[in-house]
Amino acid sequence: MKRSNIFVISHALVVPENRKRWEELASLTNKYKIILLIPEYWESTWFGDKKTWSTQNYQSEALEIVAVKTTHPSDWSRYRIEGLPALLKKYQPLVTFAMIEEYSHGLHWTLLNTKLYSRKTKIGFFSWQNLKIPNDTITKKVRWYLLNGLSDFFLAGTNKIAELFYAKGYTKKIYTQTEIGVDPKIFYPDLKKRDLVREKLKLDKDCYTIGFVGRIVSLKGVFDLLAAVKLLPTDLDTKLVIVGDGDERSAFGDKVRELDLVDKVIITGHIDQSEVPDYMRAFDVMVLPSRSTEDWTEQFGLVIPQAQLCGIPVIGADSGAIVEVVGDDRFIFPEGDEVALSKLLIDRENLKKQDTKKALRYSVKQIAADTLQIIEEVLK
Repeated sequence: MKRSNIFVISHALVVPENRKRWEELASLTNKYKIILLIPEYWESTWFGDKKTWSTQNYQSEALEIVAVKTTHPSDWSRYRIEGLPALLKKYQPLVTFAMIEEYSHGLHWTLLNTKLYSRKTKIGFFSWQNLKIPNDTITKKVRWYLLNGLSDFFLAGTNKIAELFYAKGYTKKIYTQTEIGVDPKIFYPDLKKRDLVREKLKLDKDCYTIGFVGRIVSLKGVFDLLAAVKLLPTDLDTKLVIVGDGDERSAFGDKVRELDLVDKVIITGHIDQSEVPDYMRAFDVMVLPSRSTEDWTEQFGLVIPQAQLCGIPVIGADSGAIVEVVGDDRFIFPEGDEVALSKLLIDRENLKKQDTKKALRYSVKQIAADTLQIIEEVLK
């Protein structure tokens, strides 16, 4: 039986790790061939680290990677695929997942070309927009009109995003689904690896280790976390391990010294992504204490299910999607409230009650299965 084509368009897929959910989807069915349209060249500046990526063509019975030329190969809001009409005519996809934000040039380019050259294709888009959908200019109003009129469905990164788009007036079907997912083959409990990292960090066997993984910047709440650690009993053998780096590392170091916590804080600096699971396993609890600003609130917090799948309970601030992703209000504190955070940290018996296996709902396998269901529903 000949497979029907499914398009996936995303610059994020230049990172091989980010393709896993689509590779998993390809393995789940013999009805569809998953075709990934990925920029053949991309310059990323995520979190200030400039890196170049190149993509090669690949083809199997169930999965195909098409390395495409794009305009603006470093700007996610402006790039678009060159030669898209020809690709649409060649493959005639049943469904296209345009994993591109709602006001980017590339999305509207894709919507218009799809309706012109592959009219039977059902097309949906994805967004992390969780604050407000701008509508203050004629251009933005026209783009919203096209978005609502030409798309067939929408993938919202979280429930809050879905609610925002419905409130804005989006009239098509909205599915709540994260973008990348977590691989349980990488993030899983491992006592031997835990002991190796704890030995590397010179952590005593009974040391209560509080972890943070991310950028050292105030909006990630690291200063609140530090203040909460200061409030813990002085006779408690505690270490705060900060895995990451950031623009405010120097100021954070100054605060560590000011609070006389030098002996209780370890900062690893930047580590390779492949090392993250091992460091998470070394924690007793991980904290994501993000603080919302006027133009940002935590969109998802992928480190939450990553840590949970390693068997590590997570405490989070009530910023953005953290409450939804942690999945249990008992482990949430008001953002910026270091006293409330310290009380959650000291209650280790409560932390043991967290059902970390709930994070499997964000596994690449589960997301792939959900995507297959979305395809079937959209085609109906």
